[in-house]
Amino acid sequence: MMKRSAVEGNLEGDFWNRLDPLLARYFREHFPSPTESQRKAFQALEKGRDVLVVSPTGSGKTFTAFMTVLDRLIKEAREGKLQPKTYCVYVSPLKALGNDIRKNLTEPLQSVYRYAEEEGTELQEIRVSIRTGDTLLSERQRHLRRPPHILITTPESLVLMLSSSHREYLKGVKYVIVDELHSLMPNKRGTMLSVTLEWLERIAEERPLRIGLSATISRPRMALRFLLGYSGSRWKFGEIIEGGIEKQYSFEVRYTPFWNDLLREIGDVINSHKVTIIFTGARREAEEISYYLKGMGFTDLYPHHGSLSREVREEVETLLKRGELKAVVTSTSLELGIDIGEVDVVVQVSSPVAPSTLLQRVGRAGHRLGGVSKGIIMARTPHELLEISAIVEMASRGEIEDFSIPEEPWDVAIQMITGMAIGGISELKDIYNVLRSAYPFRRVKFSRLKAIVEDLASLSTLSPSLINRFELTDGRRVTVKRGFHHIFYTNVGTIVPDIKYSVYTSSPSKKVGELSGEFVERLSRYDVFMLGGKTYQLLETRGRRVIVREVEGLLALAPRWTGEVPSRPKDVAETLSKVLIWLKKSIEEVLAKGGEGGERWQPLLEKIRRRFYLTEEA
Repeated sequence: MMKRSAVEGNLEGDFWNRLDPLLARYFREHFPSPTESQRKAFQALEKGRDVLVVSPTGSGKTFTAFMTVLDRLIKEAREGKLQPKTYCVYVSPLKALGNDIRKNLTEPLQSVYRYAEEEGTELQEIRVSIRTGDTLLSERQRHLRRPPHILITTPESLVLMLSSSHREYLKGVKYVIVDELHSLMPNKRGTMLSVTLEWLERIAEERPLRIGLSATISRPRMALRFLLGYSGSRWKFGEIIEGGIEKQYSFEVRYTPFWNDLLREIGDVINSHKVTIIFTGARREAEEISYYLKGMGFTDLYPHHGSLSREVREEVETLLKRGELKAVVTSTSLELGIDIGEVDVVVQVSSPVAPSTLLQRVGRAGHRLGGVSKGIIMARTPHELLEISAIVEMASRGEIEDFSIPEEPWDVAIQMITGMAIGGISELKDIYNVLRSAYPFRRVKFSRLKAIVEDLASLSTLSPSLINRFELTDGRRVTVKRGFHHIFYTNVGTIVPDIKYSVYTSSPSKKVGELSGEFVERLSRYDVFMLGGKTYQLLETRGRRVIVREVEGLLALAPRWTGEVPSRPKDVAETLSKVLIWLKKSIEEVLAKGGEGGERWQPLLEKIRRRFYLTEEA
């Protein structure tokens, strides 16, 4: 065993000494030593600098972000200075990820209070709570009376809070943590969040520090600018902290064109590993694969996706974390940083479309620091095999596809203008200052904003129910009246709405998940369908509720859900083109040499296998 140098020991000791003793004790007992990124982030935040932490899955980004927050809260709780306000807002693109973060914060806080009791130290209560679309009205009202010190939320819920009376307890926010930033930047949901961060900064008593967490991305400098926004004529200053531990990956590509072969191959992987995660291209495929694998005798296996109820998802996550499941089949819901315990191998069915997606998913295996992430990618068609080969080649070289950020999406801007006016920022000049501080709207002109608002005001006169509900007074003040409030609150966000039906068991009444309206319309009474690894028979439909009973041994239909199909990134297309050119030239060279029989192709086949991580069978 290598001895640590005196310098390393001094650095570590200095780091722990800067933390509150109770928090330092927890980290000492649970982690061997702080990582380089944790040291750098803590130092930057101590100096009042914003940070973007960029590192692979499983590198401890979340603890890096919360270390400074917890340190401040514990020190103030020790001194009796903790105020009834929210100090930190944590924003996650997934509700499930927020639930996981609350669990992961509960453990260190419980330990800290136990240490304090042992030492006879009194600490004020540090409250952690969640606000999403699932939060009950009673819990939201409790937030008004006793604000959580750490609030876990989603982009949409943060907008709703800022446009309501809940913004009052957000005025004291000191830190904003944006998790999985890489998944938000390329879409309008991220655009909405970028404006929301500027809105929050305008109402805060002092500017909150921004902490961004991202998987490895191609342009971290652009990501930092997106996170921090624009101030007057210059970019805000921040620090990029890249993870010091290089993630190790192991890839294997298989060709499984037939359904039975695919199931058999997945079954073999499950049998030869302790815990397996299977990623698919859609929720329907996740249900089908889990259904047929269960029929093959794999009973300790379940699907996991966003159309299952929260209770069902959390039960699967808990079983997986305890090591009580052999496998879980998912589409995207386990792709991001939900804590699911130790995973040995990841199976990717069909093309992941982009190298970043492949790395994110395979990174769920060997999730601990220093662990090797093993991924098996199964191609279903010759075309998929070529695309997967290009993606794996890029991923193995550490090449991440480029990304673009939407520029001035006015459908998002209109929502935010409405929300700000409802939330007390009604002067057009103030709305403009918020809007142009966000990266996607950094080039917007005041005249363009005014023209859009004037159009909105004129359009509101066309509907009898909305006459004079949205007004521009004196050409400078936006007024949004009650009728428009309801429209805003029920439609905020950029996720494409879908008619959904909630599935409930008849007795006892328990929500299982959700189905698309299109699928429900095709069902007849007593039809059987699969959902959440079980089969249900339709009894009746009551409004937007589907009443079912669980059945066994009957052939089941696979549900369909609507959703966007990701397009192939330009970088992947270019790499695929190079792969095809290389193959064409290599085949031409073999043909030019002449000869007969299959032996002349063996050297080329071996080159292809080595280059693209193919198995002998492929």
